[in-house]
Amino acid sequence: MADTRKNESQLLELLCRCHPNGMSSRELGNELGITAETVRQMINRIDDDTGIYQEGEARATRYFLNPKHYKRPFNLTTTQSWMLYLSIRRIVRAQQHRLPVVKHLIQDLARALHPRLAENFDIPDTDNQDADLFEKVVEAWQTHRWLKVSYRPLNKTTAHEWVIAPLWFEPAIWSDSNYVICHVQMGNTLKWMTLKLDRIEKVFITGDKFEAQPIDSILNTLQKTWGIWVGEGAPVRVVLHFDLRVLDRLRETRWHPTQKLTNLDNGKIQWEALISEPREMLSWIRGWGADVEVIEPNFLRDEIGAESERMARMYGRMNTQRKGFI
Repeated sequence: MADTRKNESQLLELLCRCHPNGMSSRELGNELGITAETVRQMINRIDDDTGIYQEGEARATRYFLNPKHYKRPFNLTTTQSWMLYLSIRRIVRAQQHRLPVVKHLIQDLARALHPRLAENFDIPDTDNQDADLFEKVVEAWQTHRWLKVSYRPLNKTTAHEWVIAPLWFEPAIWSDSNYVICHVQMGNTLKWMTLKLDRIEKVFITGDKFEAQPIDSILNTLQKTWGIWVGEGAPVRVVLHFDLRVLDRLRETRWHPTQKLTNLDNGKIQWEALISEPREMLSWIRGWGADVEVIEPNFLRDEIGAESERMARMYGRMNTQRKGFI
């Protein structure tokens, strides 16, 4: 009985992974180490509950499973459940719970931790329109279909009409935003872009397919970013000098995979890293206040310096006659 359940689970995973091309009973049998006839008997037994469907006749029959309707088994220990619960709970507390999937996730995790815990959750109603948009973007990613989207950038009154290939989804590290990493058709070229999901207003799945990118190449590209932005050229060397009093706070977090810390003779700590788009670091640098000085690149130093001067004037700390700080 255990072997039968294992074969059924593996069969469903195979059909899910090969979507939308499907597999024949012979192909499935070769993968599972059983006969094609056994595969057909297994499918007849479980297809009503799993959504397996078939196309073709006789030896040309191929079996399909829409991953949109397939629920993978996911077993967690109590410790793992708590860690995932804390992550999802953070989304809820940050008001990022408009999608029904978030509501269902937090309830399922709470139920896994304690049967009565989920009953005490009072989560506001979710936004069905946002849920429909997100579901379509995920479906396009799964089926490798180009999407027509209306996307309204920050502080813009009108939306851009773009055709995109959704390649991956990624959260912003320093905020509660979620992004779709995609190729955007710009004339005869493809431009790599990261689009905030909340700013997608309309979605239409086309019938055209795009070529999926290797996941490892996408993740390697993200390693060069500070959060989510990908620059046009090579990564830029960022050098910051921190006050010694923030050393413990600076060391307790690995802020970037390429970071390097060096003690300087003047009592400062030098932090350096290679960042794809350094402007994405601005809010993080501001958070350190006067405990950090930007050394490189020059454009980042100039921008932080100009902001510091504006703040000094705002609080009456700038001596305009001597062009210095009081």
